[in-house]
Amino acid sequence: MIRQIASYVDGNKSEIVNLLRDLVRQKGGSENREAVNKVGSALAREITPLGFSLEKLDAGKYADHVLLQNHAGQRSIFVGGHMDTTFTDYARLPEFRLEGDKAVGPGTADMLGGLTVLTYALKCLGSLGVLKDIPITAFFNSDEERGSPDSKKVFERLARQAEQEAEEKRRR
Repeated sequence: MIRQIASYVDGNKSEIVNLLRDLVRQKGGSENREAVNKVGSALAREITPLGFSLEKLDAGKYADHVLLQNHAGQRSIFVGGHMDTTFTDYARLPEFRLEGDKAVGPGTADMLGGLTVLTYALKCLGSLGVLKDIPITAFFNSDEERGSPDSKKVFERLARQAEQEAEEKRRR
């Protein structure tokens, strides 16, 4: 399976870089609701065709949080990440670019790069035909760089739910 994964990544390298470039170019600082919503929409466009439901959760002054699930209430793997960047002024920041095998630009390492990796990990699992057998809950918040004032309660609820599902499975 490792060869299949490596082949998938190699075969999709330009699409992977393009997604990261698109996410970085949104300039999604926490207070830029429109830009962070575009990041969420781009991720949803990539992930929902893999059999995931989409729920957008209103975060008030911040962009919508994004909840994606490919299961209906069963125990799942819970993954998360944030769509916002800490930057409020992009004027002095570098534009997205590649320097050899490294991507440079705001959010490439934290967290837009991670969201891109997660997205393509899911797509790879889908291409291998195994994603349908792996229940996953993915939660992407929009306010992490500001201390998660709205999303903290959602993370806590999802974590409690995952813990309860795990406990129920242990009892069986």
